[in-house]
Amino acid sequence: MPWEKSFDEDQALDAAMRVFWEKGYDATSIADIVAVTGASRYGLYDLFGDKRALFLRVLDRYLDIVICGYLGDLLMEDASAETIRAYFENLISIADKPEIRFGCLMCSTAIELAAKDDLIRKKVHDYFDWLTSLFERALQNSVARKDIPASTKVRELALYLTGLVQGGAVFARSAVSSLTIATYFRTGLQVIFPT
Repeated sequence: MPWEKSFDEDQALDAAMRVFWEKGYDATSIADIVAVTGASRYGLYDLFGDKRALFLRVLDRYLDIVICGYLGDLLMEDASAETIRAYFENLISIADKPEIRFGCLMCSTAIELAAKDDLIRKKVHDYFDWLTSLFERALQNSVARKDIPASTKVRELALYLTGLVQGGAVFARSAVSSLTIATYFRTGLQVIFPT
């Protein structure tokens, strides 16, 4: 009789994502994944392959579900500098949520694995490039609308904003207060919105 999976693939990926996000790649065992998914070790291997293959799938799901969810209107073609401000204000408003306290899975992965795994490094770099491109488009739109000065160095500022996001993720992971995170983001945004 052929093997039939007895668990939902998306639910298994979501459960695995939470464990990897909280504990990191190296500290997460297949036994941890079995425990949270309810799947057998063999069922996981049959569906996803080894731990690394599962983690690569988790990174893709994290981008699709978590990151895209937080980006919101920044994904829109007409995003602007005000959209960027709203994005950071949303990050501030959710800074006390338990999963935010795990930081960013992509940022943690960059720190833990990017130096020793070429494919994971590429995924991390692709994410950073994509996020930077979203900020760049929003800033270009605002320059075109004359909402921010024409002299704005759009590419450099977009790279800075990507770094601002990742710095906030490290702060969140280190369990600093939500007030510290808010101060960090709002101070960083003064480059675009001087007070």
